[in-house]
Amino acid sequence: LDAAQALAVLDSRAKDALLRQMADNLDADTAVILAANARDLDAARAKGIAGALLDRLPRDGTRGTAVAAA
Repeated sequence: LDAAQALAVLDSRAKDALLRQMADNLDADTAVILAANARDLDAARAKGIAGALLDRLPRDGTRGTAVAAA
């Protein structure tokens, strides 16, 4: 059973609870996520990656916060 199939059988209330928990987890782990992201950005720059590819990686918590709040 893959994630899509598992979610498909849940009612709206269960899906909402799951999404709230995911948002809470993202919020709680923001510092860890941003630290890993900074390492990814450094590694990408070291490999010569620039421009739009780097712009896709958030540099602060604003995107994660926006996603979690939605």
